[in-house]
Amino acid sequence: MTWQVRHAGSPTSVALSTSALVEALRDGLYETSDEVFDLQERRWIPIEEHSEFAELVEELDSLGESHHEEEDASPDMVPLIDVCQVLLVFFILTMTYLELSKALLLPQVPTDTPEAIPRVSRQQVTQTMIVVRAERQGGQDRVFVEGEEVPISELANVLARVARQSRKNEILLQDRGVSWGTTVKIIDAATGANIRKVHFTASSGP
Repeated sequence: MTWQVRHAGSPTSVALSTSALVEALRDGLYETSDEVFDLQERRWIPIEEHSEFAELVEELDSLGESHHEEEDASPDMVPLIDVCQVLLVFFILTMTYLELSKALLLPQVPTDTPEAIPRVSRQQVTQTMIVVRAERQGGQDRVFVEGEEVPISELANVLARVARQSRKNEILLQDRGVSWGTTVKIIDAATGANIRKVHFTASSGP
C-alpha cells in the first residue's frame, strides 16, 4: 500500500510504501507526530494515531526509551573534573602555605636577658661546629663556609664534605642582613648534608 506522507503541517507530501515509511521512521527521517493521508476518512492523521501503525509506534517508543536509558547510564565526567580542579587548587595553596610557614617559623634566639642566650666557647665552636656565614653584599646574599664562598646550589654537597672530613655534626650560622629565604635554604642544605643541629648567633636575622 502507498501512503501520502508529510511533516506535520507541511503543505508538501511524498508517496511512500508501507515498508519505505517504516524504514523512514526507524531512520529518523520522519517522526511519529508527522502525518499520513487516510483515504477512508479523507483527512491527514498523525502517524502515531493511525491504527495501521500502532504496533510500529509502540516499537519505536520502546527503542527511544532504551536509547535514553543508555544515555543516562553514561557517566558524567564534568563534576569529576570540577572536583579534581578544586583538589589541585587546594594542594597548591596548601604547599604554598607550608613553604611560607617554614620561612616564618624559624627559630628565634631569645635576647631579653644575658642569661637567656646560650654561650659557647671558641674552642667548642672550633671542635664541633662548621661556621657558616651569610651576608648581604652588593644587593645579593652570599654564603661562606669556613671562610670560603659557596654557591647556594652547591651548599649541601660542600657541607656534607666538610662534615665528613672534620667529623663535625653541627653548624654555627651567622646570617647578617640576608633574606629569610636564604636562611631557609641554608637550613635545608644542612638537613640534606645530614646535619640536624643549627645554632644561630645572637646577631642573626635580617
